Amino acid sequence: MGTFRSRRGQTMLEYVLAFTALLGAVAALYALVAAVQRSAVRTERFISQDFP
Repeated sequence: MGTFRSRRGQTMLEYVLAFTALLGAVAALYALVAAVQRSAVRTERFISQDFP
């Protein structure tokens, strides 16, 4: 019976780690999208100065 509890705890730990990794990946993707969006806005403003 002791090994069953140990495995259940290990499984929960693995789910928590996987969820944390997923949140980290989503946060990194969000930061990347925000940086690309800021870059696009800067580029659009720069081009619009030359072509009103």
